[in-house]
Amino acid sequence: MALVTEKITKQDGVQEVFVYQEESPEQKHLAYVVDRKQMLVTFHPRRSTLNLKTISIEGFDRLPPEFHEKGHIKSGVEYYLSKKFDNKQVASLTISKSRKNSIRKVKSGYRIQFNYDSFRQLRTALSRSNFEHTRDRSILVDDYFHSLFPRHFKKPTGLSVGERTRRLVSQLDDTIIDHLEANDAQALVDFFEKMLRKRGMSSIQKRRLFESAKLKVDDITIVEIIKQFETMLSSGRSEQKWGEYLRRNLFLIDARYVNSIPQLNVQLGGTRKMDFGLVDSQGYLDIFEIKLPTSPLLAKKPDRGNYYWSTDAVKALVQAEKYLYNAEQKGANLPKDIKREKGLATDIIRPRALLLIGQNSQLDNDNKKEDFRVLRRSLKNVEVILYDELLERLKLLKGKTYIG
Repeated sequence: MALVTEKITKQDGVQEVFVYQEESPEQKHLAYVVDRKQMLVTFHPRRSTLNLKTISIEGFDRLPPEFHEKGHIKSGVEYYLSKKFDNKQVASLTISKSRKNSIRKVKSGYRIQFNYDSFRQLRTALSRSNFEHTRDRSILVDDYFHSLFPRHFKKPTGLSVGERTRRLVSQLDDTIIDHLEANDAQALVDFFEKMLRKRGMSSIQKRRLFESAKLKVDDITIVEIIKQFETMLSSGRSEQKWGEYLRRNLFLIDARYVNSIPQLNVQLGGTRKMDFGLVDSQGYLDIFEIKLPTSPLLAKKPDRGNYYWSTDAVKALVQAEKYLYNAEQKGANLPKDIKREKGLATDIIRPRALLLIGQNSQLDNDNKKEDFRVLRRSLKNVEVILYDELLERLKLLKGKTYIG
């Protein structure tokens, strides 16, 4: 049986809102009255357990969201109010935007007044604890009333919210980690997210908490990535495995890269595809080529006293230059192909090529080190990166602090 709402506006601007069962329109119930001039809403509970015919809501020109227009207070608030007022004869109940919380005894009983913000806190707390045991919700309400009116309401004998909080924190023992199931871990993540979103927490508190958590998570993540990197260096992984690893951790290459395009074909002749393309935050495309950490950088012997690129390095550099040339030759067609095949918007404007190859340990004398620096600086379009340089970048990120 559906409830119907009917609004009637009188000549003085006062609006009366009635509800009734669709099948019984003659049995109308006056749900509330809105006096916009007086900024007053008079609420008429449909089946009040408070033994009150009306509740006055001051400072509003419409029904506040804590009240349902069909005649009840949301989240079970009315039930818990009636429990708290059970041994008190309540003569009137007022909720005010401007006045303070108060209880005053008069001949006809108690006049109880809630500040609206305090009343809203009770409804919010009950709403958030909808799935808790009834006893826990009762303790929550008891603790709430004792904090507002300590002279009239005793401190709860069960666990208060504060005590529950202290018990929860004290039980956060790392010995329980191994016993957490997937649902338990997810519940903790969800709880932390709600804590960050909570309105009552100041923006400074949120920022400090977020930065502290992010720093710890980043640190744990980076430590794990460093271990993976070092394991791969020592175990002789293939170029394909290094490519998969680096695509998962683009920030190792450069913090500005936000996406990758694996096996992008920029060869006009349809020959070998490059390892992957790198897309930065502005949508510009660079080209990445991978050789092994053991690939030689320089020739074994100098020519006329000077070291030069090894055969492997020369092949990789020529290949990278060809990629760049062919990417520019394809012009506007390549971004269109990428958009169609990968769904990414890119720009091909003077792309760079990055070549990952070798390690510093190969530069085992001063002449090799100096000649490598000269050779690397002479490259215009290709940047040569060594594996241990990438690892060093990663280690510098560990323990990074944020400026508060």
